[in-house]
Amino acid sequence: MVLVRKGSLGNVILTKIDQSEELIGALKGIAVKHNISSASISLIGAVKNARIINPVMKETFIGEEMEISGNGNIFLDERGEPFVHIHASLGAEGGKARMGHIVEAEVLLFVEACIIPFKLDGVTRKKDRKGIQCLHFSD
Repeated sequence: MVLVRKGSLGNVILTKIDQSEELIGALKGIAVKHNISSASISLIGAVKNARIINPVMKETFIGEEMEISGNGNIFLDERGEPFVHIHASLGAEGGKARMGHIVEAEVLLFVEACIIPFKLDGVTRKKDRKGIQCLHFSD
């Protein structure tokens, strides 16, 4: 089954998140400040002390400094709070790479993010049977 909703774009928000900020928390703070209930996110920069989850739900801590390139979205969760969902590729010197869902990450130098809010009714995030926050399309 493929579920679809059409919406319209809002004003683009371009942000630079500074060193030592926690990435996901900073993006959630921007969503709260600008009253964003649905958006697309693209980001680049550098992070360290990241926690990621891979496709088989294994959580990994990465303490080293890594470049990050990621995409994701923001939708309200069951409590009505913005849930920031980012998947990213992380790369380090020597060709070491990791990919996955970003749980948290400390910004190393800076991260630049482009947030594109959109108006979209009937879509939120709800936990599925496994406890994963998935998109939920209401009737």
